[in-house]
Amino acid sequence: MTNPNLSLLVDENIAAHSYYEGMLLHPTNPIHGMAVMRSNASDLILDIYKITLRDGTTYHIERHLLNKTFKSEEDVQAFLHTFSTFRESEFNAFIEANH
Repeated sequence: MTNPNLSLLVDENIAAHSYYEGMLLHPTNPIHGMAVMRSNASDLILDIYKITLRDGTTYHIERHLLNKTFKSEEDVQAFLHTFSTFRESEFNAFIEANH
């Protein structure tokens, strides 16, 4: 699902060391989601943040969930593919495991 009216507000400190890779919205409650950022230092490092929709169109970062380093771009893509297909239970479990 794509909605061109949605945006993600990224803190300057986060934006200074990373760039936007994508968002995963909760499958049944899209007020909640996760944002994936790539490190400027290495494309093989991902930071994942819990996000919440606050004013109807803008997601805000609530907290950092995970920093993950991969051995290759293929590993990054495999992770992103799995991540993008999370069902509700997997989505919730991921957030709980990285709380």
